[in-house]
Amino acid sequence: MSRARVIARLAARDLCRRGAESVLLFLALAVAATAMTLGLVLHGQTAAPYAETRARTAGPDVVATLFPPDGRSLTAAERGELDSLAARPEVVAHSPAFPVTWAAISAGGVSGVAQVQGRDLQAAPVDRPYVTSGHWLGPGGGVVVERAFAEALDVRVGDSIALGGRPTAVVGIAVSAALPPYPQLCTLGCILDQPGWFTSQPGLVWASRDAAMSLATAREPVAWFQYLTLRDPAAAPAFADRFGDGGPPSGRAELDAWQDVAARQAEQLESERTVVVFGGTLLFILALATLAVLVGGRMGDEVRRVGMLKAAGATPGFVTRLLLASYLSVAVLAAACGLLAGRVLSPRLVTRSAGLLGRIGATSVTPADYLAVAGATLGLVVVAGAVPAWRAARTSTVRALADAGRTPHRGAILVALSNRLPIPALLGLRLAARRPRRAILTSVSVAVAVCGSVVVLYAQANLRSEREPGGGPADPLAVQLHTVMTAMSVLLAVMAAINLVFITRANAVDA
Repeated sequence: MSRARVIARLAARDLCRRGAESVLLFLALAVAATAMTLGLVLHGQTAAPYAETRARTAGPDVVATLFPPDGRSLTAAERGELDSLAARPEVVAHSPAFPVTWAAISAGGVSGVAQVQGRDLQAAPVDRPYVTSGHWLGPGGGVVVERAFAEALDVRVGDSIALGGRPTAVVGIAVSAALPPYPQLCTLGCILDQPGWFTSQPGLVWASRDAAMSLATAREPVAWFQYLTLRDPAAAPAFADRFGDGGPPSGRAELDAWQDVAARQAEQLESERTVVVFGGTLLFILALATLAVLVGGRMGDEVRRVGMLKAAGATPGFVTRLLLASYLSVAVLAAACGLLAGRVLSPRLVTRSAGLLGRIGATSVTPADYLAVAGATLGLVVVAGAVPAWRAARTSTVRALADAGRTPHRGAILVALSNRLPIPALLGLRLAARRPRRAILTSVSVAVAVCGSVVVLYAQANLRSEREPGGGPADPLAVQLHTVMTAMSVLLAVMAAINLVFITRANAVDA
């Protein structure tokens, strides 16, 4: 019988004999592999829906915004800055300049702030919002609400809302790629000078030009937006950098490339990915600590078995491979399950914004992802188990067969400190002192779990205070991030519990 076959049979029997321990080890490694898979595949999933939205709405390449420098209304001459930009040779099409102001909005007991953009009744050459429900602005008045903002306000076509204190009918709900949807709209600039508006998250509302102009006040003056299409869309960032350095109080227009708008669309997913990567890193640290404690404890429990194998002619290398084989087999299975779980869970974490059209593309695990997850999982086993297994294999045959316990090291300082303690605390302290590296590892693992949980709780509280102003519309980004953070907290707690089980068992074997 070949050595590989002998190792496989002995490792299989070892796994069966320690079933509960193997299951816990599998869970620890599978959780870490799942978190790593999610961090790898949650990337760029909003690119396809934004591209479809941009194509179906004639989305601009550059958004030009002209804010009043001192709160007053801009003159026609000052608005000529937008005309000069539209006349640049790089620009092949442009929309008219649209007046924009900000006003209070309320619907169904939910109040917030709206960015009201005055539009024409006919479609513009650039930026033609796609109406998903109802119809576009007509002679009868009314407003069209951006879809993500409408969902946050829970309004539908035919509902009546109060805009600037005036009752207004919602005649349509639409989607546009020109500006980021709610709640990221103000990442491209807003004027929020009313009391209590500073932390608000405005949403976009389209109204007639006259209606938008009539809502302007001294504190919320009219700004002007114009949308540009370039000959080379890829050159939009360079165009914005070249001609857009200015803005208030210089009186020059601010320019934002379509790539910046796309980045705002992907903000939610990138935030979720950051949480998953952070939590996955902590989970891998805990998995490493768990493996180190498990291997160390099992080496102390299998000294006599190592002696019998060496007495039968096994070399230290054979013994090391045998001791690692069972862990590596569990790691291979855990990596496969983690990759499968990550692929299944990732579509549930990727939530398309209501401000986009189309569907999220199918998440895929690339060959590089397979190699990264499998290599990291197997690497954990090798790093945590190779040294203890080799040390056990190098133990002399006579000493291993004797299977004598480790002679306690009686330090004078430790004895003096523990003499006056209760008996359980005295024994516990001396047992911990016999394995100082394990005690340090235990402390570090618990600290990592507590640190991760505290960071997640702090981030949740911060999100609640920053993104969910009292009485305002719900923030879909905050809701989804709360869900992901809660899931990571639960996984950290599970991993810490598994670690403590192995630590307790190892200490019991030592005792």
